[in-house]
Amino acid sequence: MKASIRSLIGKTITGVIVKQGGPVRQQVFLLFSDDTYFEFYSSERMGYSGTLSVGDANAVREYMADAQKIVIDEIWTETAASSEAAA
Repeated sequence: MKASIRSLIGKTITGVIVKQGGPVRQQVFLLFSDDTYFEFYSSERMGYSGTLSVGDANAVREYMADAQKIVIDEIWTETAASSEAAA
């Protein structure tokens, strides 16, 4: 599992999606600029999937959509990041 966490070093986070419900109580997806994402999940305590997956925000939204609802869906753009840095 340590190797998969190391694969995140140097990646740029472009969004976060949090889903709840279904067999997994809560999932947190970190979305990266290279169209990959990393999943943290929890049924009782927080864990992580252990792999970096290929897919964009739409793929994450569609994953288990029938069993879960999205509670946070934040995607950052270059414009938003520039505005926040200037503030």
